Amino acid sequence: MTEFRKTLLMTDDEDFPLSESFFDLGFTSLRVTEAKQRLEERLECSISSNVLFNNPTVEQLVEHLVNDVLAELLAEPEAPAGEPGAPAGRGRR
Repeated sequence: MTEFRKTLLMTDDEDFPLSESFFDLGFTSLRVTEAKQRLEERLECSISSNVLFNNPTVEQLVEHLVNDVLAELLAEPEAPAGEPGAPAGRGRR
C-alpha cells in the first residue's frame, strides 16, 4: 500500500481506501504503471500490467498477488521420491 500512497502523495497517517478503484482515487494509467514498477522492485517479481487493470483496487490486487503471484514464490519445493516429506509411492504387492 505504501507504493500507492507515494503515488497519491499521501502521508502514512492518511487512510487509504482498500476497496476503491485506483482510477476513482485519481490514478492515471501512467501512475498505475509507476506503482506496478515499484511493486515489482519490492517483490522481486514481474507483474503483468493487465493485473492492475483487471484488479483495480488494492484489496483485489493483494488477493491476486497472494493467491497467484506470491503463492508460486512461497510454495515449498517438493521433495524427491524416497526422501522424507515426499509423497508415498506405490510399492510392490
